[in-house]
Amino acid sequence: MASPPRHLEREGRVTRETPSRRRRPSNRSPDQPLNSPNFPRPMWLCHFGTGSIDDAAKRVNANGGAILHGPSEVPGGGFIIQARDPQGAMFALVGRRG
Repeated sequence: MASPPRHLEREGRVTRETPSRRRRPSNRSPDQPLNSPNFPRPMWLCHFGTGSIDDAAKRVNANGGAILHGPSEVPGGGFIIQARDPQGAMFALVGRRG
């Protein structure tokens, strides 16, 4: 039996690649499992309006949440923060400063 082409030989095993099973490029390292919290996933991020972004950020921290980003200015003069609640759900708050 002839040896398989080198590109089909991986870790001592011979694999058969068909067009539907070709490897696609990935930004995931091979040792990172798909259920890793660091694995990028598509997601929705709900935005809630608030009167004062600074007061809202204080309430997030006071109630066990965490500010992940911001406050950052957005077009129109508002500010936004991205946060996580105590159970780990992410959300965003949008409002004026002060």
